[in-house]
Amino acid sequence: CMKVCTRFTEEIFSFLISIIFIVGAFTTLIKLYLADPDVEGDDPAAPANRAKAFLGTLLGLFTYFTAMWCRAFPKRNETTPLVRKLVANYGVTLSILLYSGINYGFRDVDVPCLDMPDEIVPTATLNGTGESRGWFVNPFGDETASGYDTPGVGFIFFTAVPALGLAVLGYLDQNLTTLLINRKDHNLKKGGAYHLDLFVCGIFIYPICGFFGLPFTHAATVRSMSHLMSLMTREDSKNEHGQTVSKVTNVVEQRVTHLGIHCLLLAALGLSAVLTKIPK
Repeated sequence: CMKVCTRFTEEIFSFLISIIFIVGAFTTLIKLYLADPDVEGDDPAAPANRAKAFLGTLLGLFTYFTAMWCRAFPKRNETTPLVRKLVANYGVTLSILLYSGINYGFRDVDVPCLDMPDEIVPTATLNGTGESRGWFVNPFGDETASGYDTPGVGFIFFTAVPALGLAVLGYLDQNLTTLLINRKDHNLKKGGAYHLDLFVCGIFIYPICGFFGLPFTHAATVRSMSHLMSLMTREDSKNEHGQTVSKVTNVVEQRVTHLGIHCLLLAALGLSAVLTKIPK
């Protein structure tokens, strides 16, 4: 099926992912002005709300511009090539750390930060008790705080229809991301594992997420491309029209960084107090 996907299909998919992230970023900024109705007016809370919206906007914009400046840093002549590459690879992380520190300096301005739970428990609570539901999702249903039962046996057949759409979306997301990674101009030596990836997800990942009520995994297109770019070595050359183009000369293909990334994600579970200092 993926053989019929052309470069045009890849570009459309990349464009869609970009639009989703751009809209999400601007939506977060707009909410700063709409969440509190007293941003304008003579209400005593208006100055604090204006300060929160203004500071949140500055933090968001300058985080973006600093990350883009770091991305273009390898084209400059300052410092050594290794330092320039490190700054480019970790530009987003450095920007987030920098402006999170600046936001911490303005603690009296209540800029919304990440919401992190104090303990690792299911977020759904049982109706009338306030207690979290069990880890295992009962297929016969449990009464939750919303007043509705969790999906019972009858809902399994009902949700099978929209689940087909999710299956198609998951298939395209997984395989198109793999297709983007395995472009010919990336000069990768190891082949793609399209069927193996879906086999692992279908046999292990998705059943576990379903029975425990966990969010489904996804291909993480942006993170995957950023990881690939950090492992690339590129060089500029002239094409037949005399234009300067950048080509990939080598990619460090290994599994160590993948393992390190997910170990850090696991370690982040114990850093909820720190993550709550990062502005949304």
